[in-house]
Formats: sequence, structure tokens, C-alpha cells
Amino acid sequence: MRRRAADGGFTIVELLVSVALFATVIIAVSGSFLVIVDSYKKITAQRENIDNLSTSLESMVRGLKTGMNFHCEVTPPASAPADIATPRDCASGGKYIAFKRVTDNNIIQYKFESGRLWRSDNFATFYPVTDDPSIMQVGLFNFYVVGTTPLTDTGVDITQPKVNIVMKGTVGGQLKRSSSFNIQTTITQRRPDIQ
Repeated sequence: MRRRAADGGFTIVELLVSVALFATVIIAVSGSFLVIVDSYKKITAQRENIDNLSTSLESMVRGLKTGMNFHCEVTPPASAPADIATPRDCASGGKYIAFKRVTDNNIIQYKFESGRLWRSDNFATFYPVTDDPSIMQVGLFNFYVVGTTPLTDTGVDITQPKVNIVMKGTVGGQLKRSSSFNIQTTITQRRPDIQ
């Protein structure tokens, strides 16, 4: 009695074709999976950087709202200016701002220098507030300050002190993984501007 070929199972050609098809599908799926993992890493890293920036800006905004005696400089001074207690506008934009915190009368200073935002509390050493420039590149950062002169009996300045912060840059480090951001916020001093 002869055995039929159908009873013997798959031929070697059929096995090779099915293995080749299976390998092609696995390669396509794994390539897509790697793209998804890479995108997830990019989004997670950028979210962490933006969250850090957001937290820093929220802290700065809270301090400015409750602060007083805003003193702005166009360029960051090497050390605290001698006239730091004198309010000063920067209507055309500045890279340095100092103010008195009302709760404890400490002087808080912020400056934008070397691609980073820096902070100093009560004349201590400045420390960085934003991420390293290799991770977050800030191309534009300015404080626009108006209305710092207190209202007097003569009524010369009737504008409540206002600080407008403008920030523009990219986050992500590598060119193919970077995303741009633009931030603008305006803060008005809560305390009445009366002398």
C-alpha cells in the first residue's frame, strides 16, 4: 500500500514560506513597537522638563505677586546692584529682576544668564532654576516691568506694578527629539502701590 503525500504533513517549501511570512510580520511589528517606545521616551522626557519649568515659573510668579519694590536691570549685574531697594522699570525688557518678599523682607533675585534662569534668596549664591542648556535651550527670556514708582500725593504714577515674563525655547536636547515652547505671563503686584 502506498502512502499519500497529503498524509505526510507539510513540505519543506511550505515550511520555508510560512517561516518567511512570520519573520516579515514580526520585523514589521517590532519596528513599529520600537518607534512607539522611542516616542514614549521623548514625550516623557519633555513632560518632565516642562513640568520642572512650570514649577519654577509658578514659584517665581507667586513670589512676584506678593512681592514689592521690583527692581529690573537690562543686563544681569555681576553682584546685587547697590540701589536694589530702589524700584526700577524695564519697559523695553530686562534679564534681571529683584524684589522684596513681604512675608520676611528677604530680597529675591532672578537673572537670565548663560541660557538658564538663576535665583538667589537674600543675597545667597545664585542657583539654576531651569534645566541644563543641553536639555532645555532658552533662546529668549525677558522681564518687562512697568509701574514700579509708588503712588504719591502728587499722583505721578497711577499704574499698579506689573511684570510681564516672555520665554521662548526648545526642550528635548537632540534636534530630532526637540519641541519648541513659548510662554508669556503677566503678574500684577497684589499689594496696593501706595507710599
